[in-house]
Amino acid sequence: MLAQENSLFAEATKTVQQLTDDDAIREACFRRDEQLALEAYFKSTIAQQEAALKQKDSEIAKKDSTIAEMSAEIAKLKAMLDSQ
Repeated sequence: MLAQENSLFAEATKTVQQLTDDDAIREACFRRDEQLALEAYFKSTIAQQEAALKQKDSEIAKKDSTIAEMSAEIAKLKAMLDSQ
């Protein structure tokens, strides 16, 4: 091979290999950083959605309690009307 016969070609081959490796490493690091940022975004979004659902569940529970109280009051009032 030419690179084996000439030290200049061997050095050039080595330099090209290092530059290619650097680019590949740089690209891999960039993709990893993108992936980590995306995962952080998903975790944050999921946490926000879970908090919103928890709040809505709390509101529904309060409304269910109010409905139960009103139903009991209605039943009591109907019983009073029936007894008259």
